[in-house]
Amino acid sequence: MHRTDHADGGDGGARDRGTGGTAPVARAAPTGLSVDGTTAVTATLSWPTAAPARIDHYDVYADGNERAEAEPARTRVTLVDLAPATTHSVDAVEQHD
Repeated sequence: MHRTDHADGGDGGARDRGTGGTAPVARAAPTGLSVDGTTAVTATLSWPTAAPARIDHYDVYADGNERAEAEPARTRVTLVDLAPATTHSVDAVEQHD
């Protein structure tokens, strides 16, 4: 699992978007994205809480495809249905109103 430090948030819900989507336009790139655990087909990611900002949500990407959307208060998300025995590149990107 390769990670790219593009994450920020708090603690709340997220929804998996499955495969598909497009890579984001350049946005703020906070540091601190970490991989907390993996199975053969999942990865749990987390990031530190950011300073208050007008963040609408966070888009979470695996291998350039949007896989989840996290509410602004979220600091953790689990990606599912990843290809097993594969190295993945992951990002979490702030989205503003």
